[in-house]
Amino acid sequence: MIALTTLAGLLASAGPALAEGCESRLRPGPMPPAGAQLEAKTLIELRDFREISVSPDGRWAALILRRASVDTDSYCIGVVLVPLRAGALSRFVDTGGDPILTRVDIRGVPDFVGGTITSVAPVWSPDSRSIAYLRRDNGSTQVWVAAINGPARQVTRLADEARSVEWTTPRILRIMIRPTREAETAIQREGRSGYLYDRRFWTLSEARPRPRPVPFKTIAVDATTGQASLDVPPAADPNRPSGASLFAFLPGTGRAWTASEPPGLFDAVSVLKVEHRGRRLACGDVCGSRITGLWAREPGEILFLRSGNPENGGRTEIFRWRIGREVGPQRIVDTEDILESCKLAGRMLICARERMQHPRSVVTINPNTGAFVTLYDPNPEFASVALGSAQRLRWTASDGIASYGDLVLPPNHRPGQNHPLIIVNYTSQGFLRGGSGDDYPIYLFAQNGFAVLSVQRPRAVASGSGAADLDEFQRINVKDWRERRRILAGLEAGVDRVVDLGVVDPARIGLTGLSDGAATVQFALLNSKRYRAAAISSCCESAGAGPAVGPAYLESIAKWGYPPQGEDNPRFWEPYSLAANAKRMRTPLLMQLTDQEFRLAVETYAALDHAEAPTEMYVYPDEGHVKFHPVHRLAVYRRSLAWFEFWMNGKVSADPDDAETMARWALLRSRVAE
Repeated sequence: MIALTTLAGLLASAGPALAEGCESRLRPGPMPPAGAQLEAKTLIELRDFREISVSPDGRWAALILRRASVDTDSYCIGVVLVPLRAGALSRFVDTGGDPILTRVDIRGVPDFVGGTITSVAPVWSPDSRSIAYLRRDNGSTQVWVAAINGPARQVTRLADEARSVEWTTPRILRIMIRPTREAETAIQREGRSGYLYDRRFWTLSEARPRPRPVPFKTIAVDATTGQASLDVPPAADPNRPSGASLFAFLPGTGRAWTASEPPGLFDAVSVLKVEHRGRRLACGDVCGSRITGLWAREPGEILFLRSGNPENGGRTEIFRWRIGREVGPQRIVDTEDILESCKLAGRMLICARERMQHPRSVVTINPNTGAFVTLYDPNPEFASVALGSAQRLRWTASDGIASYGDLVLPPNHRPGQNHPLIIVNYTSQGFLRGGSGDDYPIYLFAQNGFAVLSVQRPRAVASGSGAADLDEFQRINVKDWRERRRILAGLEAGVDRVVDLGVVDPARIGLTGLSDGAATVQFALLNSKRYRAAAISSCCESAGAGPAVGPAYLESIAKWGYPPQGEDNPRFWEPYSLAANAKRMRTPLLMQLTDQEFRLAVETYAALDHAEAPTEMYVYPDEGHVKFHPVHRLAVYRRSLAWFEFWMNGKVSADPDDAETMARWALLRSRVAE
């Protein structure tokens, strides 16, 4: 096991992405013996994918598979073809490249890198003979093409990186780019005389302004020659209603689509609308929200998928509706599993499936029977690992709002045993890996004797309010900290539910969280006395923290009801700010933050340290909102586990390399005892 203090040296020695042997690392290895012990590296080095695409002829699925390597702090990446028939073998058409991190515009700041790895899938040519995909090498993302029976090759060498790709004909690609070179050059030129500090700054992450958002544009590229030309936008589908987000055409009988209702509102929901032979059909509550998949299976028949929510216990449902033959939709699948990126291939659905105790795989679903068949499992070895039991629990808080969580017990749990409990915020869906951001390894905690409750936050206070935009939505949530109070009430109801089962020690409960989950921890530590220790990956809102983010952020939170900077308002901050309450903070708090976000925590850490509160803060380099470096993820896993072992079980690491850390923690413990 790597010691806490030696991980930095491993990062410093990490080399470039693996080139040799990547395909062998991406393929399943020997099956371990049944009941094999779970290791931190096992979780970090699972083979992962997100989206899948299905060939037009229904013979193949394609996906981009990746696998982390802790030893080299890099990733192996490969493009996989999966035959859509049981028993056939998958194969790779390309390996290599680096992770492509997702970029988003946030409050007028363009191309913010959040740290998550993009989930874009390969796209099929109309003749099903080739796939096009994005690949990143040497800091540049370009378009590559691979024939199903031929080599992969780079098609573009664009100065402005490719953001997405699709086929228009079997030869022509439509590629989206964002031409930012001129804007970046202008920023560099401005720096020669000093930057004007304005809302272009995202001070939290960097000491220079970002270019103002530049519109995306598309170009047409010949996949054979690489020659670019002006793109011709596709003609609108005359059958598709305006504003439809999902659409299915039923030739000769009608159409189905999803649309936001009420239209134009921030918190509108996606509802299903169906027309049959010129007449609008009603299908009741099952069509009223959460429609995330829609397909026309045959004339007069549609399939649609409803994603889970806190009120229904996070259950995913698939419905079949034989319009004209059945009164309404018939439910054919009802599961706790996550089903995403579903595509129709012939008469079968092909989906990415995650279960609580197994990572993502590719499955077929028979719409007649609801039966699942696994076509491709990138991690068959994981089935041999000994995991604690997992069960979904549902509860209702004091305000009548329902939610749920997933309880995992140690593999060696026996009736009558009480375990210390660790809570992982703030979503609980699919494979129970490490919570939002993957910083808190649920099954690894369980293997070390902890019970773990992975919690789904309840519906927002402002949901259904008719808020016209984000600012109005947030004003409702922020007023009197109503949203934070609701989330804490739901969390406490979940803790009560677990305590009533008689499997946890109510005097030893720990809290964890990233992002909104960290905000839940922040509020809970000041408004509840039941938590023994905490670890967070984001920190912390306080009266003086806003300027650390930037002018655009300050402008937004002022619209939400936060006090303007420079105005002393202790009443507003008293229920929420750790900095304002540092003198009474005695719950041990571990902060493991990224270099792009730690500035938000500086005021809180300084106040807690001055008040001799038991806290410690770490900063991880080259990370965004979410950590993606494998070596950092290992460090976070190990330190989180060691922190809760120390504070909740009194266990001290025996590794000599951890002696300095244990001495510091012992000093923190002496502060609590005083």
